Amino acid sequence: MVKVEVVVFTKWGGFLQRSMTVKREFPHEILAEGEEVLVAYDCGIMF
Repeated sequence: MVKVEVVVFTKWGGFLQRSMTVKREFPHEILAEGEEVLVAYDCGIMF
């Protein structure tokens, strides 16, 4: 298995850590996905 983790920033959610576990052998299947809020952020705009 291979685990990929990425930290992204959005104005709507703040800093998010997204993780994905992928099968190493072909065909490369996504085995698990997750998302965790590290630092919440709200830009103050409401629709």
